Amino acid sequence: MTESDDTPDIENLDLGNVDPELILPDSVIDVMTEQELDAYLKLLHQNANEWRLQPHQQRAEDLATQVDEIMFGGSAGPGKTEWLMWHTWHQCLKYPGLRALMIRRTFPQLRRSLIERSLLRFDPKQAKYMPS
Repeated sequence: MTESDDTPDIENLDLGNVDPELILPDSVIDVMTEQELDAYLKLLHQNANEWRLQPHQQRAEDLATQVDEIMFGGSAGPGKTEWLMWHTWHQCLKYPGLRALMIRRTFPQLRRSLIERSLLRFDPKQAKYMPS
């Protein structure tokens, strides 16, 4: 953010998380006014911070409404934990008062996967991490 307002800095923008359709060519950005550029940067930052499912995660989410159990396996990296957190978060929003427990075999596994990610993803006004 700049010091004068809440306009995001371009240096802090992770374009890897932005919808590619929103990326404008340099030739267009070069002719933008300061106000247009500020509005564009705000849009990009907002889009980069949205929590989106990958296609295979979306398939699991679509199936979750039709079945009682889902088996989502594979090696590390395909997004099983991210989908489980997304699904659990949205179930808690859908059913106020719902409590969820996510566990791992060991605490270091829990800290590396679920705790770190949940602290980044979940709104602290709505979710609470309660260390013992």
